[in-house]
Parts: sequence; C-alpha cells; structure tokens
Amino acid sequence: MGKTVLPGIGRRKAAMPAALALGVLVCAAAGCVRSAETRFYQLDLTPSGAVAGGAGLEIGRLEVADDLARRDILVQKDATEIEYYADAQWAVSVPELVRRKLDAEFGRAAAGEPGVLVDGEVQAFQQVDVPGGAEARVTLHLRFRKGSQVVFQNLYSRQVPAGSPSPRAVAQALSRALEAIAADVAADAAGLPAN
Repeated sequence: MGKTVLPGIGRRKAAMPAALALGVLVCAAAGCVRSAETRFYQLDLTPSGAVAGGAGLEIGRLEVADDLARRDILVQKDATEIEYYADAQWAVSVPELVRRKLDAEFGRAAAGEPGVLVDGEVQAFQQVDVPGGAEARVTLHLRFRKGSQVVFQNLYSRQVPAGSPSPRAVAQALSRALEAIAADVAADAAGLPAN
C-alpha cells in the first residue's frame, strides 16, 4: 500500500524553523530577551580636603584621545591590549568627570581673586590590570592660563591601587588619583608669579 501525502504538509514542516527564528527575532527586538543591564558610574565628588578652598583655579576645556572619547570604562589588559566593560559605563563623558572632580577639589575662587584657567588633555583614565588585581591610572597634560597667555604647563600622572578589577573599585581609585593630582596642580598654581 502506498503512502498518502496530504498536499502542503512538506512545505509546512520546512516553514516551521523559519517561523520560529522570525518569532525569536521579533521577541528580541521587543525586549522579551533580557541582556545584562548596563550600570552607570561616576567619581566620588566629595572634596578630599587635600586642596585649600578657593584655589583660584577654573577648569576649562579638556580633550581626550579617541580611546577615551566613549563613555565605556576602559580596561588596559596589558601593554598592547585594551577592552571596555560590556555592562558598565561612565554616567557622563570622561572630560566632564575629570572637570567635575577637579572643580570639587578646588572649590570656589574668592571674589575678586584673579583666576587661573586650567585646560589641556586627559591622556589616561583607565583601569590597568596587574597581577593580583587592578590599578587606576590618570594622566593629564594641563596648561595654566592667565588671560590668553599660557604661563605654565605640566604633565600630571598617578597610578593607584584599585584592589579588585571592578568598575566600582576603579571609580573609587580614579577619584583618589585625581585628588592627588589636584593637590599637585594647586601647589603649582600657588607658585605662579602674581602678574
């Protein structure tokens, strides 16, 4: 006896995997499938007290290299490899984070005090993986201006232990590194000629 084949059954079997794949794509696009939730971090903006209030410094424009231009948290794996946390980002851009932290450290200038504008480049702002944990590295090339004239410039760099290689630990360590840099910047500004 021969098999009875109903018309269209073979086509339906072939169409089922395609329909299933289409359903999965629609569900993913609609948010049915959850991926890791992105967490946002900022620096500790509490003044450390390392800089005497009213340092007379105003933070101007800070520029960054392309690898720091994104809000993703940069991780330097070794001398030649970098990556970014897949599920962690800065709440604002790196230049804005640095500016906010330095502003918090320097405080408000006294009224009528001639100010010094500080601008420059953020050259490093990242987690550095080291044996047994992680460190935070900050490097800033800063120019001190009175009016339109550059009166001083310097390279400031700190690398401080972060303990664990996690975004939270690195954000705290980057805050400490910027606190130390702010104290150095304030000391350099205090040594500038009064004119």
